[in-house]
Amino acid sequence: FVAELTEFVHAWDGVVSVDVPARTDDTFPASLINTSRYDLRAFAEASDYLALMAYDEYNRYRPSGPTASQQWTEDSLHWLMRYTDPHQVLLGVPYYSRIWDPEDLGRPMTARIGTVVDLAESNPRTFDPAFGIDRVDLEDGRYLWAEDYENLATRIEFARRSGVAGTAAWRLGFDTPEVWEIVEASLP
Repeated sequence: FVAELTEFVHAWDGVVSVDVPARTDDTFPASLINTSRYDLRAFAEASDYLALMAYDEYNRYRPSGPTASQQWTEDSLHWLMRYTDPHQVLLGVPYYSRIWDPEDLGRPMTARIGTVVDLAESNPRTFDPAFGIDRVDLEDGRYLWAEDYENLATRIEFARRSGVAGTAAWRLGFDTPEVWEIVEASLP
C-alpha cells in the first residue's frame, strides 16, 4: 500500500512520510505498540521519510514522567536508524506536555507548549536529572515536565547533530509564534 501511495503522490510532486512509534529495543512490550508488525525497512524503501514519533514516553499506561526524556529520545532515534538511512528520518518533537495529578495518574491532561511555558514561569521549576528535563510543581499538587521552548530548541539541535533529515511535530495547532521562530532559526 505505501509503495502504491508513494507512486501516486510522487506523480503530483508530493512527499510521503510514514509515522512510526518510538522504541528503544525490539522486545515487546518495551513499547506498548508491537512494532514487530511494522516492516520498517519496507516502509523506508517505499516512502520518502520515516517520521519517528518521539513522544509519549510516559502516558496514561505508563505514568508518570516526561513526554519524551532526552535519553529515551536519543535511544529511540538510534533504534530507528538501524532500519534506515539517517537522511530519511524525521525526528518527531512534542509541542505539549502532560500535567500529572498524583490522585489520578491514569488521566494526565495535555498542555500546549505555550501553556507549559506560562506554567513554568509562574511555578517552582527544578531540573530532574533522572530524565534530563525540568519538572514544574504546580500549586495544587499537580506537576509536569517542561517541554518548553528551550527544550524544543535542544531537540531540534539534537536532530541536526544526528544527521537526520529534519524534524516533524505533534501537533499543529499546539504551536505558537515562538515555536516558529525557533524552527526558522534552526534552518540552514
